[in-house]
Amino acid sequence: MKPALKSTPALRITLVCNTAWAIYTYRQGLIRMLVGRGVDVTVLAPRDRTFELLTAMGCRCIELPVASKSTSPRDDLRTLYALYRQYRTIRPHVVFHYTIKPNIYGSIAAKLAGVQSVAVTTGLGYVFIQHSRAAQVAKKTVSFCVPFPARNMVFESRRSSRVCRTEFVGAS
Repeated sequence: MKPALKSTPALRITLVCNTAWAIYTYRQGLIRMLVGRGVDVTVLAPRDRTFELLTAMGCRCIELPVASKSTSPRDDLRTLYALYRQYRTIRPHVVFHYTIKPNIYGSIAAKLAGVQSVAVTTGLGYVFIQHSRAAQVAKKTVSFCVPFPARNMVFESRRSSRVCRTEFVGAS
């Protein structure tokens, strides 16, 4: 009698964004490649019309409370706690965070949950364009979080990478 083969559990990757539409629109190729290779892909984002399209591609979609335009600490704590809870439940091997709030709160939640994470920055956005009080608060929050939990930070623009290093890390 042959011994039973141990099957290797599928790699679990989670993508987090403040809109499911953005994941569907900009990460379709990545998702198709991962699912095609047998990776268990979970998308955490606020529910929108693209949930069904992502599910049809082979993703599991879980609704995430993200008040992307809010500056309320209560809303942000709700997002942080929801992310932490999901990471403890899903136990992904790695999480990719897209957009500012998932980068900040998702990276903290991943660190607390013992999950590897990558903060992907497509651009630094309004934090570096506006000079409003909300932008100042966001900038301080980013400066606190940059060296904190993300295992890696990926920038899709050289300008964003240079500004982040100069503003937050102190490198030139």
